[in-house]
Amino acid sequence: MPEYLSTKAIANRIKAKGLQKLRWYCQMCQKQCRDENGFKCHCMTEGHIRKMKLFSSNSGKVLSQFSSEFESTFINMLSRRHGTKRVHANIVYNEYIQDRHHVHMNATAWTSLTQFVQHLGKTGKCKVEETEKGWYISWIDRDPKALARQAARDKRAQEDRNDEDLQRREIKRMVRAARLRAEREGKCAEDAPKAFVRDGDEPVRIGALPLTKPKAASSSSAASRTQSKSARSAFDAAENETADNEKPDSTSKTSALHEIMAAGMQAAERRRAREASKMQTKSLTGKCWMAPGIVVKIVAKFLAGGKYHKQKGAVIRVDERALEATVRLFKIKEDVVIGQSNLETVIPKAGRRVLVVGGSSCIGSLGTLLGIHKSRFCASVRIDSTGNTIELEYEHVCKFDPEAAS
Repeated sequence: MPEYLSTKAIANRIKAKGLQKLRWYCQMCQKQCRDENGFKCHCMTEGHIRKMKLFSSNSGKVLSQFSSEFESTFINMLSRRHGTKRVHANIVYNEYIQDRHHVHMNATAWTSLTQFVQHLGKTGKCKVEETEKGWYISWIDRDPKALARQAARDKRAQEDRNDEDLQRREIKRMVRAARLRAEREGKCAEDAPKAFVRDGDEPVRIGALPLTKPKAASSSSAASRTQSKSARSAFDAAENETADNEKPDSTSKTSALHEIMAAGMQAAERRRAREASKMQTKSLTGKCWMAPGIVVKIVAKFLAGGKYHKQKGAVIRVDERALEATVRLFKIKEDVVIGQSNLETVIPKAGRRVLVVGGSSCIGSLGTLLGIHKSRFCASVRIDSTGNTIELEYEHVCKFDPEAAS
């Protein structure tokens, strides 16, 4: 036996502080041996033999007790350190064995961590998920107070959703009532009130009727009477002037009120002209250019949370009345019904098959892409039916997939 302060004794104590191998630990005696020889010597001691006789007489109860203690301590550590978060099972086990006096797994009913994790999943105490990196677990909080808090949160969220739905329905009802009221009164869209729109960069001029400045009076009552008389006389003069201007033989200047009315009428005419031109442009560009077999790209960012953004696919069906098409996506292998405004044409490499979808009398004709002219933003296409070579803009030519068309 080495002395207490000798080098060997200090080295032995330093070694004993750390974790040793699990195979050399005796759970019945709670004795950690340093090596195989030490474990063999321990198994031959009288105390170990006596405890093993007690274990053999009631092995099931002792094994169940160790297993229950191991499980409760493991779940307690998981709940306190990680809560309901998803964590790797090996991380929790490494945190558990930091205590040298923990219940070792070789004294439980489970021979491996995987078997123990599967047990937690089968009993419903944890959510278990097997991945390429190993087993992940997350604790299920079944505390009545926690369940009550979660139920209260769900109830509040449901009430908020109900309030939003009720408000949305009320807005729709008010919009329908306003439309029905407008139809009964015979109003059209042009007569409806519209927002003020500045015509170009010209400044807005607002005229005002001239008022005669009243003479100063000695008392406040006399001043107020004089101001009211002068204002009334000024408005009477303005009405007379307006009546004179309405006569065909009148040569007086147009009043400020007539100037404002005339400017408003001119602005309304220009606004109606712009709307008419927009409607005409929309009627020309709103034609269906899609056809089965062409390859298109989705440009909408809002569909499915951006899942389909910049995805390419082949058109397999077209609804010309609704301006919609069923697109079979190449990468994610899904069929999506999407509007024409959310699609754009795809330009293939030179020598590939294309379909003319607009900008020419050869719309719907198949051809071969000869080249792309980046400086002129156009492409050269040889039409199969006529053999002629024409130049078309990028959006008027689209890649064609014969397999999708069939």
